[in-house]
Amino acid sequence: MTEQRVSTIRTTDNEERNLYITRDLFGTLGDLNRINREAVSVMLSLISGVGGNGAVQTTHEAVAQQCSISLNQVAKAITDLEGAGLIGSVATSSEPGGVLACVVGVDLVRTEKPDETSLSPVVEGM
Repeated sequence: MTEQRVSTIRTTDNEERNLYITRDLFGTLGDLNRINREAVSVMLSLISGVGGNGAVQTTHEAVAQQCSISLNQVAKAITDLEGAGLIGSVATSSEPGGVLACVVGVDLVRTEKPDETSLSPVVEGM
């Protein structure tokens, strides 16, 4: 079994939203934890807001507050996450604490339930 389903915050329609997270993500985060501990917190913050196709839009300030770290630590974590191949298409504003948009690898995290016949079975619940 290679994936976990995690229930996240309910949407504005009060519907439960699920994320399907591969164990590969946690393995990579474990390795990255040895290099930059804040990167793990930042990645978890990003995936909590992931939308369709892995898109995430937030701000550096929101991530810093959620993770209780500085803006410089967020920037370093984003660089490390991108270098590890966990996120891509990173776009940031030039203002401190400004917009942060990126894409989380859809092979790592997705909002749609994977195909039942795929090679990656799903573990229902945690």
